[in-house]
Amino acid sequence: MALTGRSKEFFEQIKAFQSINDRICEILRQFYKIRSQNGHEYSARAYQNAIPVIEGLPDEITLETNLQILPGIGKKISLIVREYLETGIVQELAKSIEESNQEDLSKEIVLTHFLDIYGVGPKTANKWYLLGYRCLNDIPLDKCTRNQTIGVKYYHDLKKRIPREEIDQFKEILQSWLDQANQFYWKQEHGLTKDYHQNRWKDNPYIGMIICGSYRRKYPDSGDIDVLISHRFESDEKIFDYILRCPHPDGMPLFTDQLSRSWTSYGGICSIVGIARRVDIKIFASSDFPYAILYFTGSKEHNIMMRNEAIKKGYLLNEKGLIHRETGERIKAKTEKDIFKFLDLKYKKPLERNNLIVKKIEQPERIELVIEAMTEEEKLAIIEEKKAEWMNQVYVNFL
Repeated sequence: MALTGRSKEFFEQIKAFQSINDRICEILRQFYKIRSQNGHEYSARAYQNAIPVIEGLPDEITLETNLQILPGIGKKISLIVREYLETGIVQELAKSIEESNQEDLSKEIVLTHFLDIYGVGPKTANKWYLLGYRCLNDIPLDKCTRNQTIGVKYYHDLKKRIPREEIDQFKEILQSWLDQANQFYWKQEHGLTKDYHQNRWKDNPYIGMIICGSYRRKYPDSGDIDVLISHRFESDEKIFDYILRCPHPDGMPLFTDQLSRSWTSYGGICSIVGIARRVDIKIFASSDFPYAILYFTGSKEHNIMMRNEAIKKGYLLNEKGLIHRETGERIKAKTEKDIFKFLDLKYKKPLERNNLIVKKIEQPERIELVIEAMTEEEKLAIIEEKKAEWMNQVYVNFL
């Protein structure tokens, strides 16, 4: 089938994307939109679910890439990808585009691409399109805001998922830097005592850190790095000044670009293995810290469940506390377990808060990846608990 009209325009348009993975994702988006318009919701979701998987791949897809080992990628999508890599088109999509009632397809593709850039909203994306910009290389950086410049500069890096091992490296680097401060303040307050040499300063650090999000829930990869900080000082003022001076072992700064900053919050870019990664750091008072850990660990669905349980008891639950809706009473908690106990809920480890609802027969890899990140004790416990369900290929729900 020779390409004509809108289908030719589509496949020519996506050539402006530098990344093969971005082109494939745009092809899958078009399949999703067309299938949805035609009422084929089930098959449409398959294309939609495959997009974040491909966006998160650390490397470009080639003909040697075995996509079917990835969660959510079946034989159909694998064949579509292979056809595009071999021929530069996908005949089924070309035919569907010609038969569809989509209007101004090329503009939609470009706007979708621009909206993926950090710091770019609908107004800016449309403005750039009207100015004739069609791809990243067309965007003049001197006309961008600081955050948009960073978004363009690191566009391809920021679309990649962060392997767990890389976050482990980040954690080790930053924790070592914080330990230097903790040792310094301990010596100032207590001197070089026996407790110091026994590392007692670690029991009650002056600056504490925990990485939350999907990392704490044992996922094999994450979209960004969520860091929570607690401290024993009277003011937050100088905490970020110290944290952001943290060096990488190679002598370069660990934190390379700043996107936002306040007294208690920082958003920016860090570089661990030469790839730009999004990092968010938030400071909380020690009294709020258990609530912050619970909230920023997630998952979203687990947080909603916890908030609903609090509402039943007349309380509001957020990242800063558990507060009675009428009296304003604040419930003190030293750990997450205290929050679960107050709400009469069984404590769930971070791993058990994952919102993974999958069929063993359709997505076994994601289950296996999460299991690989667990300790041997956790593996045995969860496998024993879920074994019967997996054997029967029913839904597994980690909440």
